[in-house]
Amino acid sequence: MRDFCLESHYDIAFYEEEIEAIQDNYRKKKLREALIGPIVSLLVHIGILVSVFIFGTDNPIREVREITVNIYSQPELILEPIPVESVEVLQESVRDFTTPDLLPDLVGEFKDLDQSFLDTISDQEPVTNDLVLNDNSVSDVLLSESVRFANISSGLEDSQKEEGSTVKKMSFGAQRSESNRIKKTVQHGGTKLGQDALDKSLWWLASVQNSDGSWGKQDVRAMTGLAVLTFLAHGETHHSKHFGRHMKKAFKWLVNDKVDRTHDKGYGHAIKTYALCEAYSLTVLNPLEDSMNKCVDALLSGQQENGAFDYSLNPDSKRQDTSVTGWCLQAMKAAWVAGAENKSLRQAIDKGLGWLKERAGEKGSFPYSVENGQSSGGNKYSMRAIGALCLQLYGFGDMKDLQDELKEISTKDIDKIDWDKAPARSLYAWYYSTQCVFQLGGAAFRNWNSKMESMLIAKQNPKGYWVYPGTKHGASSMDDLTGKIYSTTLCSLILTVYYRYLPTYKGLLQNRRDKFAKEEEIVNVVE
Repeated sequence: MRDFCLESHYDIAFYEEEIEAIQDNYRKKKLREALIGPIVSLLVHIGILVSVFIFGTDNPIREVREITVNIYSQPELILEPIPVESVEVLQESVRDFTTPDLLPDLVGEFKDLDQSFLDTISDQEPVTNDLVLNDNSVSDVLLSESVRFANISSGLEDSQKEEGSTVKKMSFGAQRSESNRIKKTVQHGGTKLGQDALDKSLWWLASVQNSDGSWGKQDVRAMTGLAVLTFLAHGETHHSKHFGRHMKKAFKWLVNDKVDRTHDKGYGHAIKTYALCEAYSLTVLNPLEDSMNKCVDALLSGQQENGAFDYSLNPDSKRQDTSVTGWCLQAMKAAWVAGAENKSLRQAIDKGLGWLKERAGEKGSFPYSVENGQSSGGNKYSMRAIGALCLQLYGFGDMKDLQDELKEISTKDIDKIDWDKAPARSLYAWYYSTQCVFQLGGAAFRNWNSKMESMLIAKQNPKGYWVYPGTKHGASSMDDLTGKIYSTTLCSLILTVYYRYLPTYKGLLQNRRDKFAKEEEIVNVVE
């Protein structure tokens, strides 16, 4: 019985194996049948395509030549991020919008001005296709490095060989063209935010220009001169797209205004003369030249024998004023660059610099005033900046007696850059000090500019103007609008420092005494 069971078990096992073999053969047969159709169809289609390719084209199949592919190893390209210089934007704080002051001791009679029309000025920045540095490739903080290294050419450069080196002399127009402004702003560490603030200020100044082309209701000559200098610093002339009509009106006012060296205690005439000289340098308009020469003649007639100037440009005064002398020397330099006709101009410049050099060597340095041989008000940071800049602009930046003053400005006066705790005459001093440190260049200017530019950006009113910070300027007072014009022009001129005057006085040190020719004295435009 046991043997029967075993045989039955083996029979069943064998039967099951046979069934599995039959099923496997059946599956293989079905698979072959399923694949035969698609394979045949694929071969047929390939044959059709080959036939069409061979007989359906005019070009016979050409012999395929051997192609050699050489593979070279390429070092990995590493793109390092462009370093961005951070700009610390000061927090906006509640400010006391008190009436700012003008120049030292500028006192004048004025009437109350109806300010209601200011409310019509939009808080929004005007829409324009001509905004400064309005480029998508420019960073919101630091201008694009691609702009910095771009091959920018204004087409107005003149190169000449001189002692084996190439010297480029750039006209005022080329120096202040949009392309060069971008280039110089980047080169010297300026930002797009700063130039946008400047652009807003220009639109605001244009909106408050008087109908006759002047600016302000008080100290009109000084205010108009400062406003014109501000637009000119940005390269704006009567040909400008957006500000051309404003400049035409301003030029007409400067030409028609009477020559009066005593106006605004001499400040008005000096600043007006300064503006006329720069305007003529940029435009070469004959009417401006005639008015410029008349104003230069009047300016020089107010110089004292010792080379200094006093209030009302009185040549017989026993008092000398550093602040007035500073504006006069700036105007005289601009007159020399513009080619003013007065034959006594060079002598007048030499005399003025001589007086300033003597003050640099005095104890306490550049005084506020000198009367009957006695100096007073020395060691003021505003006077220090005035004296230092004027000497720098004429190529005397390396004077031994000047080095302590320049160090004081760049290392200690920088601590006075504080809008909310601004000392007296702050903007007036910052206008001069910024230019002084710019002439020094390097870390001194980078440190100064980092604080100054970010402060101005943060403290600008949304409408585009600035209000004088800190205490009032001297004992003078003025109406609200004129004060805003004065403050806005000074702040704006600070923001043009990158391209208004290049740091070139160092290149004149060897030529300054023996070569006073006009072409060698354009320190503002020699690279």
